[in-house]
Amino acid sequence: MSKHKNKSKFSSKSIVSTTITKPALPPCHKGFTEIYPRIFVGKALDIDSRFLTNVDVLIPLDSVDGRIWSSGWRGDLFYMPIEDFSTLPADVQDWAVNETLDIYQSGKSIAIFCTGGHGRTGYFTSLILGKLGVEDPIDLLRTNYCEKAVECNSQVDAIAKYLDKPELKEKYQIQYSFYDEYPELYRYDFRGYSSYSNSASCYKMCYRCQYFEPVSPDSYNGWCDICEKIRYKYDNACEAFNQ
Repeated sequence: MSKHKNKSKFSSKSIVSTTITKPALPPCHKGFTEIYPRIFVGKALDIDSRFLTNVDVLIPLDSVDGRIWSSGWRGDLFYMPIEDFSTLPADVQDWAVNETLDIYQSGKSIAIFCTGGHGRTGYFTSLILGKLGVEDPIDLLRTNYCEKAVECNSQVDAIAKYLDKPELKEKYQIQYSFYDEYPELYRYDFRGYSSYSNSASCYKMCYRCQYFEPVSPDSYNGWCDICEKIRYKYDNACEAFNQ
């Protein structure tokens, strides 16, 4: 029998014996925010009966819970599905923006939302705000709603091009975006498809590590038992990474 034992800088014993107090952090944005008169932004899980009393038209960019009807709400739905971490085709984008502006300019209040309320919500809302005359819609969203609004370069590029504001691309271009460089890995492996799982596993990100625990099911943040702090799920993992 071998006398040698596998040694690790981070043993299971040391992890178990360590008492960690996890801070109760609020979500990066809570509930819907009226970012512009009669324009609300948020995430799907924040839709409730109280909020629905303030809005005439829901604009889901991913999906909406069918329980909205049990609240008694009888408003309108303008469903505009957008792939996560992506944008609309140019012709569809132009049509969707004009349709939304027609709804808004008729005097109705609208709510724009996706799953997390960041990328797609920030992207599509920026298009609407820009057409309404907001000089820097990304700044308005990040300052008054959530700093994670608009998540990847393809969304920044689409906003800058559609609004004819190249300065927005220069200002908000992300230096490195996993989603822009490896979109095929996100679209397949991140959604549970096994065909890309092996090729994607070489990219060590926090959400793949066993020591990472999401703050909540819909959160992009989580607690790292090794670092003992909150990490963004797509951050590069530390040296203790263990899948």
